[in-house]
Amino acid sequence: MARKPSQTLTPGEKRVLDVLWARGEATARSVYEVLAPRHQLAYTTVLTVLKVLERKGYVSARTDGRAHVFKQKTSAKEARGAALRHVVTSFFGGSSSALVEHLLEEGDVDPDDIARLEARIATLTLTEWWAWQDSNLQPDRYERPALTIELQAQLVRPS
Repeated sequence: MARKPSQTLTPGEKRVLDVLWARGEATARSVYEVLAPRHQLAYTTVLTVLKVLERKGYVSARTDGRAHVFKQKTSAKEARGAALRHVVTSFFGGSSSALVEHLLEEGDVDPDDIARLEARIATLTLTEWWAWQDSNLQPDRYERPALTIELQAQLVRPS
């Protein structure tokens, strides 16, 4: 039995999407011309990848004469979010805090990045925090991130 096609992006699909994100829309030929010198790709390979991306819902296609013109349907931010959701679900049991803890434990986070994250967390409004919580709920489990006592005292769910 054939496996279900993955909705996550392969490295080759991401490279093709990078071209579309930079240009908005492009012909298969122009995508090929951007990628071929660095990646030794055939035009038919680029066209096949674009068709796969169309099936996955990442791009739309139209014909203009004999040319195939492709346009991104998904932003880079949306694709990044989908990829992260896949990683969090597949490797961290759906817990984004477990992903962050892993990154911190492995030493993969630059101290400047930590400072920016701390500043962003400090500026979250209560409404934003609850919206984030609600968007990350899973029906079978609810895990509230650890909060400082001071922040817990401030958190009152808006009505």
